[in-house]
Amino acid sequence: LLPPRLFGPRVGAVTRRHLSHGVFNGFALACALGGYACIFANHRQTGASQLGLDVLNNPARVMHVVIGYAVLLLLLIQAGSGVARLYFVAFRGKVVMKFHGVLGRMVY
Repeated sequence: LLPPRLFGPRVGAVTRRHLSHGVFNGFALACALGGYACIFANHRQTGASQLGLDVLNNPARVMHVVIGYAVLLLLLIQAGSGVARLYFVAFRGKVVMKFHGVLGRMVY
């Protein structure tokens, strides 16, 4: 089957599975940041608030903005901790950022 070959074995320090995990989630982060950049540019063109604080916005819209920024922040933390974790495992042989697995399940 293709998935076991693509994602690598479950043993070893840094496997294809770890690298493909990083690449795919890097693409997810890039898409999220690209989407945010498009929304930011649109709000700049129309003069709308970047934080959803326009007078006519209802509370649901404001919560949408707050949740969106929270998710972007968590994605950035997740990506940074993933890079650090991979670096320390590959080059130092130490396991750091143990929250990475739990945060990943919460964010994604």
